[in-house]
Amino acid sequence: MRKQGVFVSAGGECFIWLRHNVANFKQRLTTLEKLVAEKGIILFESQVEALERKKEDDITYGEIEVADMLNDKILPFFVSHGLPMLRVLTDRGSEYCGK
Repeated sequence: MRKQGVFVSAGGECFIWLRHNVANFKQRLTTLEKLVAEKGIILFESQVEALERKKEDDITYGEIEVADMLNDKILPFFVSHGLPMLRVLTDRGSEYCGK
């Protein structure tokens, strides 16, 4: 937008992303997949690679595997150091894949 002469603050950009359901990387890739399917747009090589990685991550790391790792490894680690956890806040995106 800046190239078009429109200045948007960081907070404004975040609000726009939230309004259009593209607040995290996984949502942006899902939206990109829909655009490709509906409009047949041509993607850059980096976009194709990101979509392929997303598909691999969706197959390899599901919500159940991440939840299991959290319950089996991460929470016991904190408890063993005297730091019990009540809640864990996540964005439910694909940025954290258990790596």
